Amino acid sequence: MQFTRQLTRHVGRAAATTVFAIAISASVPTWAAGDPPLSHPAVAAKKLQTDLMVAALYCNEKQRYNEFVRRFEPQIASEGNTLKQLFRQAHGNNGTTALNAAVTRMANEASVRTMADPTGFCVEHGRIFDDVLVVKPQEFSSYVSAVKDRPAPANQGIAAVAAPAPVVATPASTAVVRGPIPAEPARKAPPKKQ
Repeated sequence: MQFTRQLTRHVGRAAATTVFAIAISASVPTWAAGDPPLSHPAVAAKKLQTDLMVAALYCNEKQRYNEFVRRFEPQIASEGNTLKQLFRQAHGNNGTTALNAAVTRMANEASVRTMADPTGFCVEHGRIFDDVLVVKPQEFSSYVSAVKDRPAPANQGIAAVAAPAPVVATPASTAVVRGPIPAEPARKAPPKKQ
């Protein structure tokens, strides 16, 4: 994300978008061979959570993301445990590494979608926040199944099949956000010059 901001600042949005388009065309699919199917409810729940986390950061939706995490914490944790088991079954001792790489690719793919259509991404995810925050916790799985079966908006057409991974997963980049995103500390005004 920092690279994106720096690139945009130095070469402009159009050039940065072109650079990312080139990076996307040379990238690997979001879902690697042997990973659990995208249609699995635990995968769909993680994708929803990851998309909403990116929306929280990019679209200034931290408050609603935190509400989402608090409201569905047991369900998110349960689906997360299922996802860990699925990746262990699929990748053996490399299950955790494969899961971290998959989640990183999900987040990168969502981040790239923010560049392709910032307004559309934020509007779509604002609607998802509106929808999900009225869902009862016991209905979370049903909601996730309904969301994963919805057709993707035009700017997300390849998201479910093959999406970009412009950032390589490294131990520092694979941190999974658990729980609410902390509020930014209040900034002090710079001292007045006399």
